[in-house]
Amino acid sequence: MKVVFLDIDGTFLDFSGVIPSSAVDAVHRAQANGAKVYVNTGRPNAELYDNIRGIGFDGYICSNGLFIEENGNVLHYECMDVSLVQAVSEWMNGRKIGFFLEAQNGIYTNPYFIPETEHFLGKKAADSLQKTFPNLFQVKPLVYEGIAKINLVNRKEHFPELLRRFGDDLQIDVWSRTGNPAEMAEITKKGASKAKGCAFVLQRLGVSVQDSFAFGDTGGDVSMIEYCGTGVAMGNGTEEAKAAADYIADTVLNDGLYKAFKKFGLI
Repeated sequence: MKVVFLDIDGTFLDFSGVIPSSAVDAVHRAQANGAKVYVNTGRPNAELYDNIRGIGFDGYICSNGLFIEENGNVLHYECMDVSLVQAVSEWMNGRKIGFFLEAQNGIYTNPYFIPETEHFLGKKAADSLQKTFPNLFQVKPLVYEGIAKINLVNRKEHFPELLRRFGDDLQIDVWSRTGNPAEMAEITKKGASKAKGCAFVLQRLGVSVQDSFAFGDTGGDVSMIEYCGTGVAMGNGTEEAKAAADYIADTVLNDGLYKAFKKFGLI
């Protein structure tokens, strides 16, 4: 059996939210050929909207390996320490940094996130994000329990202090929301990674790492690209992802996923 792990943003769909029909076809054809195809995303379960859930994936790995679900059954679930979530949130609110907290059943956005997003990413990018991730643009009272990840607009002048204050207790990385590097930062538990989710699923299925494939486009995907038997970076991906990959596919909108599935005999 072959097992495929797919990142979502920038891999299965482009950053405007468009899913090529060829990508959907690739998933269904691979499944028909006996492969298992799992989503492996930094998104929480709450951000897997119907356009993704409706595809019919075999399972969902969310929040960089901290939440794993198959057939509606939760197999693995971790979250951050409540006191640390509250401390980081208060630190960011005190500096008026825009952020949102990700739980598996909801997203909690502070009042600064929307104006900060428009200011740092631009109005066009903010409008595109709101269309793709409507839950992010609804300001809600913060909830500190059950949080898997904190995402913030990466104001570079505050990032060194963030690392000094919380880097010993939490994992802090930078990532992209629109394809430009280091636009955002994310904070989660130490050891969280997409590779961790791959390892859990492969062990559960009894499938060798050599029979696994990972598809991604950014630094957040490097761990699974390097871990799996075959690691693929999308043509629209970052140089970091491409350097880690065994193969560089075409871009998302140029049927990159379908072409790569065909090259490796998945379809």
